[in-house]
Amino acid sequence: MDGQSNVGKSQYRDGPRISRYRVYLDDVNHYDLVKRGLDKLGLHLGLLTRQGILLQEDEGREREARVLALDVPRPRDSWQTVPGARLWEWATQATDLPILTVWPGVDVLGEPVHFDLAAAPHFLVGGTTGSGKSVCLHALLLSLLWRLGPKNLQLVLIDPKRVELAKYAGFPHLRGGQVFEGLGDTLEALADLIDEMEHRTLQLRQAGVANLAEGHKQGCGRAVGLAVPVPRGRGASGSTGPKGAGRQHPSGARYPAA
Repeated sequence: MDGQSNVGKSQYRDGPRISRYRVYLDDVNHYDLVKRGLDKLGLHLGLLTRQGILLQEDEGREREARVLALDVPRPRDSWQTVPGARLWEWATQATDLPILTVWPGVDVLGEPVHFDLAAAPHFLVGGTTGSGKSVCLHALLLSLLWRLGPKNLQLVLIDPKRVELAKYAGFPHLRGGQVFEGLGDTLEALADLIDEMEHRTLQLRQAGVANLAEGHKQGCGRAVGLAVPVPRGRGASGSTGPKGAGRQHPSGARYPAA
């Protein structure tokens, strides 16, 4: 890039799809030159317009004066696959996390991303066809199934497309013993859930607590966790389940068969 002779690359780190370069600036005034030159650099590297280089804040644990982080997309043939076995390791070895912790995948640098499902009771997975919605949903389900037995977890699986969740049929965690597909059965299952939640709300109110975790601490029963995944929209061909080969997650992760 013009006018950046004093800009030097200090080090880089590869993620599943991008490489993050930590760039040292001899002069902070070069910051604007770097920003203006990103498009030219992308053109020089042969990147598509939608694959532009991103200027990121340097990570807190590596923060250093006058150092920038540049995320540079790599060619498809250099993308890294994240083995499904890593999801199993995260789910089974994380003993100090909340019981409903789930892992949708990894971040741009390949680090596992997790969150407590109890803190996100209404969770929407969105994206274009083929972007990895299904593989993300299966990663969430497998996170729960690998961490919790049927005594501590019940799943209400509603699959109007009749293809996304069929391979979970027969799992002992299923409330009602089936994956609900038809409208009538689905409405009955949802009505049953409403009755269950109203009953739990009454129990929590009588115990003077705000949620199940607080109720368990006070010995107010051991109600199991409930999760209700509902795939919607038009699915891409080749969607994976617990026995199928996984597609690429938007973050770069790929989950093959469990």
